[in-house]
Amino acid sequence: MSAQDAAPVALGSGAVLQQRVREILAGRHSPYDVDRYRSAGVFMSRGLAELGVDSLEEALPAYVTMVLIPLTSSIAQGILWGFVLHAACFTLAGRRRELSPMMWLLALVAAGAIALENPAAG
Repeated sequence: MSAQDAAPVALGSGAVLQQRVREILAGRHSPYDVDRYRSAGVFMSRGLAELGVDSLEEALPAYVTMVLIPLTSSIAQGILWGFVLHAACFTLAGRRRELSPMMWLLALVAAGAIALENPAAG
């Protein structure tokens, strides 16, 4: 896959990817776009096969993130909830000391972003 094909995946913001999905669903797309997104999905899902299910506190946030991204139509929302759930799962499992200060900061910022974006939930 060339750098141009991987650009929507590499951006991370999800804005480009969401716009392209809207174009595909509306029927305004190149016939080659579907193959690009299928390839990106395969590359992104390879890590799921290596994800261990030995401990629920490690696997649950990853699977919830994977499910929330398409359900919310937002890569950012899925990842934000994944950060918060990761910290919550480790805390509930009694493993909170294993999380780095950076992970706690990310979870706090993610919770704040979720609260600001969804005022009814806060």
